[in-house]
Amino acid sequence: KEMEPTVVLASASPQGKDLFPRVSARLQVGLASEVTSLKIVDGEIVGRRPQFAGKAFSDVRVKSATKLFTVRANSFPVEESAGGKASVSGLSVDLEDLDTSYKQVSIEKSTAEVVDLTEADRIVSGGRSVKSKENFDSLIRPLAASIGATPGASRAAVDAGYATHSEQVGQ
Repeated sequence: KEMEPTVVLASASPQGKDLFPRVSARLQVGLASEVTSLKIVDGEIVGRRPQFAGKAFSDVRVKSATKLFTVRANSFPVEESAGGKASVSGLSVDLEDLDTSYKQVSIEKSTAEVVDLTEADRIVSGGRSVKSKENFDSLIRPLAASIGATPGASRAAVDAGYATHSEQVGQ
């Protein structure tokens, strides 16, 4: 409230998707989640978000003075700096009313040696036609590894137990 921002962006990560609805409710401001692009239309910022697994898109306008957006990973390319400057303002936050009903015990990092599907530039995906988990493991995984890709699977392959749910393409 102190800074009175017009737009606040966060990653559409698990943390961002947990935090921003709470901020939206607490500050009584609008939120558009999982946007993949932002543009100015008639002097107003508009977010575009996919629906129905990316088969349709909707343009979302937030009516409140402060607008919150969570942005999907890799939605905007990283461009070379044009030498612009921005001011930085310090902000002190009071956490007295923090929810203490839980405590963090540990942080476990993934031991996976492949890039997550949502971040992958290349995916080698197998489906029902591989016919077994053994075939999936002996065909799809080595092929993906040989070209630096992430293995993926169709829903049918996941349902049949050839691959894990986290490897399902489209999730």
